Amino acid sequence: MRYLSAAPDGKDLVLRSGDQTVIYKTANRLRIGELDYLLTIHVEHEGHFETLRNQFISTILEEPALPHPKLDPIPKPYHQKMGGYVMHRTISAGAFGVVRSGVSSKSGDPVAIKRLSRKGNPSAIETEIRIARIFTPAENGMDGVIPILSAWCEHGSPSPCGDAFEDFFVAMPLARTDFAHASWESMPMTTRLKLFWHTLVGLSRIHAAGVMHRDISAKNLLIQSFDPPIAAICDFGKATQKVQSTYTAIGPIETVAPEVWSAAAQGYGPVVDVWSLGYAWLTTYGSLRHVFSSQRDHKTDEGRARRIRVELEKRVRADETGIPRALADLLGRMLEFQPARRYTAAQALQHHVWRDLTRPSDSGEEKEAKRRRLLTPEPEPSGTSPIPDTEVSPTSTLPLGARGS
Repeated sequence: MRYLSAAPDGKDLVLRSGDQTVIYKTANRLRIGELDYLLTIHVEHEGHFETLRNQFISTILEEPALPHPKLDPIPKPYHQKMGGYVMHRTISAGAFGVVRSGVSSKSGDPVAIKRLSRKGNPSAIETEIRIARIFTPAENGMDGVIPILSAWCEHGSPSPCGDAFEDFFVAMPLARTDFAHASWESMPMTTRLKLFWHTLVGLSRIHAAGVMHRDISAKNLLIQSFDPPIAAICDFGKATQKVQSTYTAIGPIETVAPEVWSAAAQGYGPVVDVWSLGYAWLTTYGSLRHVFSSQRDHKTDEGRARRIRVELEKRVRADETGIPRALADLLGRMLEFQPARRYTAAQALQHHVWRDLTRPSDSGEEKEAKRRRLLTPEPEPSGTSPIPDTEVSPTSTLPLGARGS
């Protein structure tokens, strides 16, 4: 069979026995043998079609896996095929590029495609891609770091080809949402803790590879699935492989560890990421934007660190609406003002708050079934203290992976 004019270069796409492809145009010309067919796709009310489609899928499948909510329900004129993917809608945009949802043109698996412009700072993109490629996809999909599935420049090269004005594209698994937009109020505590744990596993893996992330924030902690709970860290736009750094243009400012602002002499190390991760977790219990430093800004000094700890103590509760005491103990150790006293990511993984979460419980068949469901996330769930004292790129790029509310 031929899918006429469906290849990226405008030529026919030839499909032989066993081949498959996504039908992505509103008008599709197919040739089977000597016969030509025209398949057009159009609906009068897209929302109604989507509802009926979801009802149909839920009826015929024993374990329904609805299409990803960030994908368009039907082909659109603006859909574009590139690098083995069909790009759908724009889901995030910033000064240095955009992120679009899409699917693999062969398997239909959801992806996020990040477009970066090299005209701002070409070396920043090269550094980001080089560091991100350290973290290859894990077989079980539970390693805590969003992997790069593929990358290419607008000329088709897997690496920037030298044109300072070219665009560069990176494909990654499409996340459901991020920590900044998740509905934490209705989330069961076990689900929340498992999502936290996955991001800590990811940070431990990043540090074990000799990388400082330097941009841990709620928006860079992506939720791939709620059942099973899977989360991962994205975006290496500000990462470095240096053991220590004095570079301060990292951020966001309110999430940056206090020693960054006084690091001109001795520098800071990887535990800055631990501070930022603990801060991001704490913000899922309520914003900390009202907590200021002694200078009435969000650069964390000793005064702001102390006020953050007061907020932590206020949010400790025995019920599911507040922070469990065991988690509060860990957060206190991650938010230590003195970096020498702060937990490392590896130490945080050994904390007793994770004891019940890391015990093996699922059978091999159950784990495999859950793994297969990760790329088509299900609906979001609903309804449901002793605290210890406490350079690479000057650019900020969009995160690796999807964002959205």
